[in-house]
Amino acid sequence: MSRESLEKWLPVASAVSQVRTSFNPPVRVLLGEAVDIARFALAYWEPVKDAAGSVLRPGLAQAGAKLSSSIGTEILELHEAVQTAHTEYLLTVAPVQTDVRARAEFVLSEIKSALEWWLDDGIDDDRDRQLESLKSEHADGSASADAIASELADYTALARQESKGLEGLGGFDVSMIAEGENLARQLRERPTTQTSPENTRRALDIRNRVATLLVDKMSLVRAGARFVFRNQPEIARLSTSTFERRRRRAQRAKASTQESAPAPVPTPNPTNHA
Repeated sequence: MSRESLEKWLPVASAVSQVRTSFNPPVRVLLGEAVDIARFALAYWEPVKDAAGSVLRPGLAQAGAKLSSSIGTEILELHEAVQTAHTEYLLTVAPVQTDVRARAEFVLSEIKSALEWWLDDGIDDDRDRQLESLKSEHADGSASADAIASELADYTALARQESKGLEGLGGFDVSMIAEGENLARQLRERPTTQTSPENTRRALDIRNRVATLLVDKMSLVRAGARFVFRNQPEIARLSTSTFERRRRRAQRAKASTQESAPAPVPTPNPTNHA
């Protein structure tokens, strides 16, 4: 982690007008993908030319002024800044049992992501409405340990209901459902320490602002790669999100399973006699 990177990017982040308050993929997954996309930008920046100067393979440098030659380095710096800001936010939220709080947030993000993958099948039914109800219930952004415990308890209840479909989906470990239930209990039973809600809100805002900058720069590289390497799809694919690819595969697999399922046999209506 680097406090220097956070201090460097904080003035730019403070000027962001549209700040993301949620991230998909979750922050920890986002940080891993940031390193991958930075390495991609650095490796594929310059075009490859032969001795005569003819381009054998294009490079991101050909995308024009939209992409800076330093964007790979900038993404690595923002990766460090987000990691630092995220840790400082967690410490502000839960100075006691930080490891429990961090694990609870991770398990919650995994369960939420898996449920969204599983239930986002284009069919609006009661299960979708249950998920939307939970999102609405916990949309106030409360950062208290009690709020996280309540959210985790609610989402694990829905996940247990959908556990058969979630098993192995996108690498999801169904044992996290039981772990989430246990973590929710630990958070509720933790020793209480007075913290300032204002400090928590400030730390979360900083985390979200620098993470927004990171997401925007990653998206810019990916958009540039789709254009520059439009005739080299195998290269363009290296810049895409592994998380999103897994989510789409899971959706296709679910849709295929539903299409192959036999149609239910209609139950004849009883005939009414006068």
